[in-house]
Amino acid sequence: MAIDPSTGKDKYQTDPVPDGKPVPVEPGSVSVTKNAKTCTMSIECKTILDNMNNLNKEKVELVPKDGVIMPATTVTFYEGESVFNLLQRETKKNKIHMEFSNTPIYNSAYIEGIHNLYEFDCGELSGWMYKVNGWFPNYGCSRYQIKQGDVIEWVYTCDLGRDVGADLMKNKCYADAFSSYHPFVNFLYFALVLFFSMVLMHPVCLTVSLIAAFWYSIYIKGKKAARFNFLILLPMLVVTAIINPAFNHAGITILTYLPNGNPLTLESILYGVAAATMLAAVICWFSCYNEVMTSDKFVYLFGRIIPALSLILSMILRFVPRFKAQIKVISNAQKCVGRDVSNGSVIQRAKNGITILSIMVTWALENAIETADSMRSRGYGLPGRTAFSIFHLDSRDKKALAAIAGLGLCVLAGQIFGILYFRYYPSMKGNPLEIFSYFPFIAYAGLCIVPIIINEQEKRQWTATQLNS
Repeated sequence: MAIDPSTGKDKYQTDPVPDGKPVPVEPGSVSVTKNAKTCTMSIECKTILDNMNNLNKEKVELVPKDGVIMPATTVTFYEGESVFNLLQRETKKNKIHMEFSNTPIYNSAYIEGIHNLYEFDCGELSGWMYKVNGWFPNYGCSRYQIKQGDVIEWVYTCDLGRDVGADLMKNKCYADAFSSYHPFVNFLYFALVLFFSMVLMHPVCLTVSLIAAFWYSIYIKGKKAARFNFLILLPMLVVTAIINPAFNHAGITILTYLPNGNPLTLESILYGVAAATMLAAVICWFSCYNEVMTSDKFVYLFGRIIPALSLILSMILRFVPRFKAQIKVISNAQKCVGRDVSNGSVIQRAKNGITILSIMVTWALENAIETADSMRSRGYGLPGRTAFSIFHLDSRDKKALAAIAGLGLCVLAGQIFGILYFRYYPSMKGNPLEIFSYFPFIAYAGLCIVPIIINEQEKRQWTATQLNS
């Protein structure tokens, strides 16, 4: 399993496994043999006994008096089986109710309920967890391969693991689930929000777009995006809003007169704010686009339509961050020998800068040659050549596609029929709002926060999944 060196996580967002603990094994990667072995398994919900006041009233009669659903029992498993395989077989064998769902983003089954006791039945932090040999694995039960003599315990928690000896909130991390959707879903979403952000000048639409763009960028890039948004984009917005009235004097509401004799109008100020808001939102949306729409996704979408252009654009998009990373490496190496742009006189610094630039140009040319050789060896451009793709349009993608397209059409209809119309010159004016006029605004807000909604749903699913992962 490939590990991202920057986060230490695999593609299923699994935190690094502690030293000495078993690493996750992907379902289907290991064959189950007929070699029978034994382990111990139990199921209990003793924590509910201390939280009966929070329990769903309809579930009170289901809780055993001692909280034990299945006492510690020596059971048989087969080499290669997972904790989930064993749970599924033993609950069926003992006629114990058990319901689960598959969570592809974590590549594991999620246990929703056992003995008709479900997640959230005893509070919003309640659900099922499992531990093996006293350790709560930080990955799903479908990915834990059982070994001879393992002691497997399924326990119900009412406090996100804290009441059973595991605190899941200490290392919580949420993936950007929207990025895992089909490239066409991602592209359609950004195409719509970028188009509407540039076209719709209604103050409500501009505000919604800017807030949603800031929100999503901070969600996927964290503090880095927050610094950029608040230290660069917002000051730029203010400066742009101030500069516009100095060059644009149209408008009927005259506030005062400038030293050069031209009027300062309310309309010119507010138009400057609107234009600056639009610019900031578009820049922020593009930064989110660059995070979500990778070069692989772009080539997948347009490789067959415009193969040469899509490849060039993909290489350009990849080249910029790689160039920045490489120039840091070279600058640090030159600094170690006292030959970077911070050492020596002005002339010497200029010479050092030219040297670094020369090294970078050489690196770029060599990299281009290696890329060309690699493409040639893989038969790129040959007739009949096929390409492997990891992207498949599933039901989840189709639902998201339908939602995004539906919201986009609603917003487009609002623009066509003039509901979202707003002008700033010569006077500020928009169409009067009626009951049905609010729908395009609601649809636009819904469209802008689609990734936030998806991520919040996945965050809740992540928290619930971690209850038994």
